Amino acid sequence: MELNIGAVLEAVRRHRASLKNPPFTAEEYLDCLLKQKLPETVTRLSPFKLLF
Repeated sequence: MELNIGAVLEAVRRHRASLKNPPFTAEEYLDCLLKQKLPETVTRLSPFKLLF
């Protein structure tokens, strides 16, 4: 993330947009990542959730 936060956020935005049945809000997406045992990822993405 430190090398290119823009690329990371774009990848997250695209992945979340691909989840259409049902669509995920940013909060639901982060909850899903947390359930997948990715707490550090969630911690690092949370401040940017308005951008994806």
